Amino acid sequence: MKKRCAILLTLLFTLSLGGCSWIDTITGRSAREAQVLYDGLYNQLVSATTFDSSVTDYNLTLDVTENSDTYTMTLTIDSPRIAMRNVEVMLIDSMALSDQDQGVILTRGLMDEIIHLVPNQVYPDLNALESVSVESTFTALPQTIRVMVSYMDESGSTTYKQFFLFEIDAVGTQTYTPQ
Repeated sequence: MKKRCAILLTLLFTLSLGGCSWIDTITGRSAREAQVLYDGLYNQLVSATTFDSSVTDYNLTLDVTENSDTYTMTLTIDSPRIAMRNVEVMLIDSMALSDQDQGVILTRGLMDEIIHLVPNQVYPDLNALESVSVESTFTALPQTIRVMVSYMDESGSTTYKQFFLFEIDAVGTQTYTPQ
């Protein structure tokens, strides 16, 4: 019994000295890498001063509906024109700009999954989806929403990143479509 206890304590001590690194089996990122990526993208989105007013490779739709005492906002990226690999989306509302612990910060494709959007191809088991959406509920209008969309081309050699600013003051739909 003492020998088992000594082995267990030695193992625990070794792990604590070496540091355990949890690796997400889906994204292949360690928790530390995922946090660094998240923080970097958050800082880029918060400090962005120029915003895109058009898209070339996909449709981007922000839909705001009114419920009894709240508003629901759904941001959707769909209809890819090219193969979009490793799609990452971050959405920040105006309250979260000043304090990450307040307000809404939504992500897809950053921390927990890999998402691909490929024209006319849907393979959920391979994370090739028809669309990617984030949804949030808030209690009042107006709202200011900042959005970052990042993706790689089919070869994985070029990363595209776009920033959008939505001023929401009424229920309705705002859509960016390729020209």
